[in-house]
Amino acid sequence: MTPDEKQAYARQFPVQVGVDTAKQFHVLVAQGPDGRRSRPFRVDVSRAGFEATHAHLQGLFPSLSPTQMLVGLEFAGHHGFTFARFLADRGYPVVNVLPAHTNRSKELEDNSPLKTDAKDAAQIARLVGMGIFVRFPFLTTPYVELRLLSVQRHRLTVEATRFRNRLQGVLDLAWPEFLGQFSGLHKRTPLAILERWPLPQEFVAAAPQAVGRHIRAASRGHVSAERVATLRQSARETIALTQATPERRLEITQLLARWALVREQLAVVEARIVALVDQCPEARVLLSVPEISAACAATIVAELGTPADFQHPRQVLKLAGMNLTGRQSGQTDRGPPAPGQAGPADAPAAALPAGRPLVPAPGPVPARVRGDAGPGHPGDQGRVRSGPEAGAAAAHAHADRAALRRSPVAGQSPAGRGVSSRRH
Repeated sequence: MTPDEKQAYARQFPVQVGVDTAKQFHVLVAQGPDGRRSRPFRVDVSRAGFEATHAHLQGLFPSLSPTQMLVGLEFAGHHGFTFARFLADRGYPVVNVLPAHTNRSKELEDNSPLKTDAKDAAQIARLVGMGIFVRFPFLTTPYVELRLLSVQRHRLTVEATRFRNRLQGVLDLAWPEFLGQFSGLHKRTPLAILERWPLPQEFVAAAPQAVGRHIRAASRGHVSAERVATLRQSARETIALTQATPERRLEITQLLARWALVREQLAVVEARIVALVDQCPEARVLLSVPEISAACAATIVAELGTPADFQHPRQVLKLAGMNLTGRQSGQTDRGPPAPGQAGPADAPAAALPAGRPLVPAPGPVPARVRGDAGPGHPGDQGRVRSGPEAGAAAAHAHADRAALRRSPVAGQSPAGRGVSSRRH
């Protein structure tokens, strides 16, 4: 919706309610049909507190039903999601007021930078009445599961990276030459060697035949005997620190065990993601785009939601932080428009144009997206493509991705604005 449409939508409701959320309790202020705002009401985060809030609103406006009260919540992280679901189940329309809007408008209330929960709740109620809010999507199955798994996968990936970096730091002192012998610690062969011989002294003291058999089995014959001999020679001539070797060995062993546990959990989450992707038509279409894996498609769908939440492809780019921004005042023009920096950090911005075929077009569907060369039919307008049409739409999305990489909007790197082009 445009700003004018949001304001017209808010005027349809006689009552606008503002809620400033927190962990243990929320603060609620209601703005009545006469424009006056009620006294702040404390909402305890419990079943009894939510029911008391519902009774409080019914007591303030006994002649109005919940469907006639527009509730705007300013979320504090994940706090407030349970209250939003409770209100939606009771029939209250729920929208989201961004904290940045509340923060920028707080001094307009009383010309004071003072910030309190009661003042924020009153300001949120006024912003809702002015139409300054965004839609709050209530995801359904399997999109809820997909979003939770995507967040869990991201956290596990961060954990795995942290353990790998810690292990590299320990090896810089305990076995500095080891890292230069392999392309990465995440490979099967270096992990097998470190699990068996964490320190260079142990590796040199081991029997050459046992070392050769172990490395040959771990690498499946891809590591030659010459490389094994080079590794043994580097371990023999190491410059590693010799103090506190038992403690270094213990740290390496524990890091390997914790890293292995995270990798196992990550594999379970990714397997679940692949199973859920098959249940999401939008994710299946994204899989037809080159270089889009199941995990990447799940992240895009989890960050964007369903295509029904958007009316134009530009909304997708704006959510990803790729909308153009600039500054112009009078005759002053400070350079050409540049891509904005806001947007979800987890959404791969270079792959977001792949979701363009999923967004219903505002007008007749172009022939290259429809997959035919004939004139558009009334049934083609604003619908989601599937089957053979999805392949044509995916090819068009891939062309858009290539064009995006060459355009100034894509940023400085050839693969997009700060996003790697490798497979996830």
